[in-house]
Amino acid sequence: MAKLNDLWKKALNPLPSPDGIKTITQHPINGCETSKDLDRITIVVGANGAGKSSFLEYLFTGEQSKTGFPRHTIETLGGITLNLPGDRTDCTKIDPAQEIITVNKALTNLQSTFDQYEEREFETSEVAIINFILCTSWHSISVEEIDDLEGSSIPRFICRKNEITVDSLALSFGELSVLYLYWRLIKKENGPKVILVDEPEAGLSPLAQRRLEKLFVYAASEKAKQLILATHSPFIVEWAGHERSIVITQNEKSSWSKANSTNYIEELGLEATKKKVFVFEDNKSVIFFKTILDYFGSRAYTSAHLIHVNGEGNVEKGVTPYQDNPVLSFVGILDADQKSHDLVTNAASPFIALPGNQPPEIEAIKIVTDNIDEYSERIGVRKLALETALRRHLSEDHHDFFENLSRSLYGEARPSLFEIACKLWVVKNKDDEETKEFLSTIDPDLGSD
Repeated sequence: MAKLNDLWKKALNPLPSPDGIKTITQHPINGCETSKDLDRITIVVGANGAGKSSFLEYLFTGEQSKTGFPRHTIETLGGITLNLPGDRTDCTKIDPAQEIITVNKALTNLQSTFDQYEEREFETSEVAIINFILCTSWHSISVEEIDDLEGSSIPRFICRKNEITVDSLALSFGELSVLYLYWRLIKKENGPKVILVDEPEAGLSPLAQRRLEKLFVYAASEKAKQLILATHSPFIVEWAGHERSIVITQNEKSSWSKANSTNYIEELGLEATKKKVFVFEDNKSVIFFKTILDYFGSRAYTSAHLIHVNGEGNVEKGVTPYQDNPVLSFVGILDADQKSHDLVTNAASPFIALPGNQPPEIEAIKIVTDNIDEYSERIGVRKLALETALRRHLSEDHHDFFENLSRSLYGEARPSLFEIACKLWVVKNKDDEETKEFLSTIDPDLGSD
């Protein structure tokens, strides 16, 4: 079998069928439409009850569900535009958990017919995939397709190892889940097809959920399947990539948005794995940085460690030695007065300067003095009292300015004064190209919609 990377490359190609889905677009009554181009694997992720299964049913039947998705249009690879509700996508839907229960009930009633039908052996490479996913060591796997009274084929799986032979009625739910998925995707569904799979992770360990990648990518690339998987497994999103995922949420009605590196994690109620370290000159730089990201709705810092090290020289020392770290990515965030530094101007450098022209404290002081009326309202202090306190402290060192200002105004140091000044700075500078460029560098996901 081809290597996984090679299979992935092939899975990025359009499905060789006019029925394949090229683009899906959501048209909310109030709001902007959202479009997503699909390759051969798309993940639909969301919490319990968000509407994942209903979304698959919406695509499958073309009928509106109780969750009430907005109107959708689907552009097929054949150039046809489908309108939902109304039109029906030409696809197959698989609900492994429900179908396995139904199959095993049928097998229980058909035991007298066992061994009367031809066993079809899985190829050695296919057995290897199943063993890899399940961490099992079966020597051979076969399937006996038994005809029921309605003329359907009921799969009975037989697994052998040395002198041990077990069939579907003795296998675990997780084992049956992988075998059933393999049988449906690889053995039964012939030719290029769009297939919707509802919660393929049912009954599987986190490791097996990760290893499902091999089965689905093989089906997508070698068996020409376009797969849309509904799941609440972060492990499946992890291997598929958030860039080919959408997040289902439900307010009054269900709707979806494009996934980014953090929103699907938050929707599932999990904490993002921290894979990055941002190193700052001081804590004021951290606050300034977080305020910018918060204003634009970025959660990039929630999946990173934020460290301040007292000075630009220490930022370099805290980043440069760790560029080959295989687990964490280190990025140095320098104050704006360092933007001409070689560390920042080198395009390949892991350093970036904050927007503005001066350190965050000086930027914040200037925004306060330029907007005294607005700042006094934001902090709940009379303008005259603020002006008096400003005159007293403007000549002092900027590092302690806001602490001293708050002591004059309130009799104690309040961090909120600097934080409010940072928020005001962002409001006044939100449309600057430098601010936008900084944000897109830190969080490229924000520009994906």
